[in-house]
Amino acid sequence: GYEKSIQRGIAVLRVLSHPGIARLVSSFRVNEGAFLVLEYASRGDLHGLLQKQGSLDVDATRFVIGECIAALASIHELGFVYGDLKPENIVISEPGHIKLTDFGGCRAVTAEARDMISKVSRNVLDDLRDGGWKTTKQGNSSDGDAAGTAAHTDADTEEEQMAEEEDARIEGTTAYLPPEVVLGAVPDQSADSWALGCVMYQCMSGRPPLLEADDEATRHRIVRFDDATIGSAAGSL
Repeated sequence: GYEKSIQRGIAVLRVLSHPGIARLVSSFRVNEGAFLVLEYASRGDLHGLLQKQGSLDVDATRFVIGECIAALASIHELGFVYGDLKPENIVISEPGHIKLTDFGGCRAVTAEARDMISKVSRNVLDDLRDGGWKTTKQGNSSDGDAAGTAAHTDADTEEEQMAEEEDARIEGTTAYLPPEVVLGAVPDQSADSWALGCVMYQCMSGRPPLLEADDEATRHRIVRFDDATIGSAAGSL
């Protein structure tokens, strides 16, 4: 059920180019699995760093958030919303720079961006190279790819477009979603700004600002937005 998400993620990474975005090196399939090879982040992710250190000081937080903003700005300028900003998706390169990864939740929010993605994403899964050594050895991979591509008709294209419209599943992480998205709205670029604020808070405090024991309680907390609780927590920073 994640075919559209994978297809969109590959297409978006082929379109985006910025020092703060983890580069797509290669993509291939093995049996029913699609694999993406991304730029290596030897220092892990921000979530792991916060678990190890507890929190960051003001200067380190400013650096992390500044590099996140630069990457998000490039995404927004092209007409996309990132859609899943959280410490687990913020990775750290060997020199210590910040990069965003995991673009399965990234969506086009402008007509230009949608047109850009539709051109890139067409048959993207069918066109993936086969990484199975048995298939490669037998020499059947290219024949299968050609047959699969040739089989697409106008009806198939229409069905894919309908499936894309129906793929309104919110793929963000609950603790970083704004109230309007929790209530069912489609994420726009302001949702990234909300998530960025949550990440900044977590960098300095060690935990997200709105988090409960389970997703349902967290959703309720986000929509209620208990100012007194937030204020007391912020005052302890």
